[in-house]
Amino acid sequence: MPRKVRVGVVPTVVGGVLTIAYVATLAPDVTLWDSGEFLAAIHSVGIPHPPGTPLYIVIGAGWGRLFGWLMGFARSINLLSAVATTVGCALLGSGVARWTTSRTAGIAAGLAAGGMLSVWRSATETEVYAVSFALALVAFTLGDRAGRMGRWRDAVLALYIVALAVPLHLSALLIAPGVIAFAANDEGRWNVPVAIALSGAAVLAMALGTVSWLLALAGLALLLAGSLTRKDVVVGTRLKHAGAAMIVVLLAATGVFVMYLRARHDPFVNQGNPATFSSLLGVVGREQYDVPPLWPRRAPLWLQIGNLIQYADWQVAFGLDQWVGPSVRRTPFTLLFAFLAVPGAAWHRARDPRSFQACALALASCSLGAIFVLNLRTGPSFGVGVLPEGALHEARERDYFFGLAFAFVAAWAGMGAARVGSWIAARSGKMRLGIAAALGLAALPLALNWRAADRSERDAPLANRFARAILDSAPRDAVLLVAGDNDTYPLWYVQRVEQRRRDVTVVTIPLLPASWYRAELTRRHGLAMEDGWRGVDATIATVGRRAQESKRPLAAAVSVPARQRETLGGRWILRGMTYEQLSAEPEQSHGVGITLVGDTVVIVPAAADLWVDTVMTGQSLTPSDSSEIDPTARYVAALLKCPAQILSAVRAQRGSVDPRCNLR
Repeated sequence: MPRKVRVGVVPTVVGGVLTIAYVATLAPDVTLWDSGEFLAAIHSVGIPHPPGTPLYIVIGAGWGRLFGWLMGFARSINLLSAVATTVGCALLGSGVARWTTSRTAGIAAGLAAGGMLSVWRSATETEVYAVSFALALVAFTLGDRAGRMGRWRDAVLALYIVALAVPLHLSALLIAPGVIAFAANDEGRWNVPVAIALSGAAVLAMALGTVSWLLALAGLALLLAGSLTRKDVVVGTRLKHAGAAMIVVLLAATGVFVMYLRARHDPFVNQGNPATFSSLLGVVGREQYDVPPLWPRRAPLWLQIGNLIQYADWQVAFGLDQWVGPSVRRTPFTLLFAFLAVPGAAWHRARDPRSFQACALALASCSLGAIFVLNLRTGPSFGVGVLPEGALHEARERDYFFGLAFAFVAAWAGMGAARVGSWIAARSGKMRLGIAAALGLAALPLALNWRAADRSERDAPLANRFARAILDSAPRDAVLLVAGDNDTYPLWYVQRVEQRRRDVTVVTIPLLPASWYRAELTRRHGLAMEDGWRGVDATIATVGRRAQESKRPLAAAVSVPARQRETLGGRWILRGMTYEQLSAEPEQSHGVGITLVGDTVVIVPAAADLWVDTVMTGQSLTPSDSSEIDPTARYVAALLKCPAQILSAVRAQRGSVDPRCNLR
């Protein structure tokens, strides 16, 4: 048995280095995609999109109240992600140091894990995945303790942490096989009934998080079967242990009832409106979305695995080349880390087979298991030319789902770097040189990914700028149609957190099919929607009629396709980033030139690009290079250029306009 080693320095070094890196690259404001929704939901203690993540919202609300006054609300919640990721990597590094009895290996593993691109990018913005990452590694650490101590209460505590994934985010449940492998294994002596019982509890947690009664019955059966066949305790104790496991799983899952209580107060963000038990189950079970079954596969399995390999190639040195395919500049560093992981894993197995088995199971679950369970379509940049023309892809790259898997591989690469350092020390007779070489190798991703992971100055301001530009362009008391998440969520953030332009009613077209959303438009904004779903065009027309009846201006963001504006008829006038429907023919007024482009009226201020000057002057519209894996930043930047581009073309009476501006 390897000697014990004090690991106190490991979390200190790993935490210190990663904290510096994450804070330096932290987004200062709201970012694109779900960040704006989460920030608005946290600020209002509301309910974001299903499954609602109430534990994350409550944690964020408390954190924001503690630190928001010091650094601004958005930055403080972004910092929560940084702290959570740092804690997770520090725990992983401490575990490696304990398993291998090498502090150098522990530090190297923690630094390498924290430098993986998907881990790092989740650490610098408001998203649930960083807190989920930390929760998973807390559960993994407790599972290790449960197996070493041989106490059922420690295993139950680990189960409780795993089951907290239900009100937090189900991605944390992916760690469960590794936790079970730890808790049911005491220095190589497997307790199979305990493993079965713990597996049953994990399946029960999954059932509660997916609202699957079949899984619930299977989980209970496994829990009872494993508990009652144990021979290490008497019958009465077996029943107590089974009951304790079931109770803690159910107790952890009760966090979802926060949504039921909050929905009755109708918070600013109230997706799904789970104010009844049935609607609560609908939110937890994600009825709003097309949740895929395990079969048929939404893409060929080999392509789904290939997509994971593509994501793996982005993890080590994406700052060198942000092309989505293999790269001569980047891929050799990916291969270097893969080669380091092989001797690292072999050394880990030799030093501590028990923890090696747990890590291997966790890795398999968080990679191949995630592929199988999630059944994702291929990413936007993968499978083109292989899949049939017109085949659906994911709306965005989903590499963040595999952050835990990349962290475990990186930990093995860190151990491999430690072995290289030991070899250098032995050959040179200089211990410090060996340690420096090991840590230098392990820290390569922190240097090579910096440019790609940095959100501190470039990407982050886009979302806020975009939201402000749209809202400031809208007329007073407007009913504003928007095209999707990346218009809606930043607008929600600006309206709720910054209290800007609350007079504007934002109507998200993709949410209109949801009955709860139509009811919300009726309840809050007086836009009485008809019962039943009559299709997108008919529902948009209803919104237009209700706006007209209430004598409110009807506007559409530049991102809304012209075809959807045409369903409302009439002429539209472009002001900045919104099109406003005209109720009458425009009149020529002093100092303003009016030009008709099809059915769109373009106002040209006489005083040199008035709107462009007041909103856009001095602000760079170039997104960071990291937009190679997410073209949304480029798309938003292009939309922000639309007013200046259209005005220039109209004044010159020639020139083309970006079709994304939806002029006609």
